[in-house]
Amino acid sequence: MNNDAVTAPIVGARNSKQLQSNLEAININMTQELREEISKLSITPPPAHDRLEENIDINNKLR
Repeated sequence: MNNDAVTAPIVGARNSKQLQSNLEAININMTQELREEISKLSITPPPAHDRLEENIDINNKLR
């Protein structure tokens, strides 16, 4: 929810119990420190090549 590259979080609930568990994630205080710790667990994927805005830096130069 805090990642600008994510349009919408994907919920993969198969039943109402799982859905409730997923919805409770909104109550997690996602600090910058916690986010960085979680981010270290996986690599950053390359930007999708169908989303040009991800390939342009803040100075409007293609990466």
